[in-house]
Amino acid sequence: MFELKETTRAKLHDVIVLSSKNRKPEDNPGAKLPIALTLPNSVLDVFAAGLRAMLFDKAAAGSQEQLQGVDAVSDLPALSAIGAKIGAFPWKLELTGYCLTFIFGTGRKASNIEIQDCALSGFRFTAKEGGSVDVKFNVESEHVTAEQFGRLAMLKSREVEITLAAPELRQEDLAGQ
Repeated sequence: MFELKETTRAKLHDVIVLSSKNRKPEDNPGAKLPIALTLPNSVLDVFAAGLRAMLFDKAAAGSQEQLQGVDAVSDLPALSAIGAKIGAFPWKLELTGYCLTFIFGTGRKASNIEIQDCALSGFRFTAKEGGSVDVKFNVESEHVTAEQFGRLAMLKSREVEITLAAPELRQEDLAGQ
């Protein structure tokens, strides 16, 4: 399951207000947040088995040596013939129930912006030489308060630090049915 447990640097491209015509005046409008980030190519394994192997190969024999004391980004750092030619490609998938948190360096949880019940969609990947992938996707939620809109507007087109928590999956006991 796709998630960002560790604080991850990302770019918030926009803050788009989503408002339905039948919304009550006291209801909060929704928000669409287009986000872009660069991750190790291992993230592709979460989306489909074999996707990373299709886009990346092991480094060629004469390629640059790994620097001592620096961790390798990936065991498959070189673009394959397909990866070099495909460019950016969409991935049709919608994930729901996520919690997006914008982290601020104050150390207080109250200073963070936490948005519950988010839907992720519009995934777009671009494989990059060296073993990383540019990932773009949209985060949508109906649970964005007026205060959060104001704070998010200040972050528009800026680098931010985020975490993205997947929904908890619980197996219910069916014995009572």
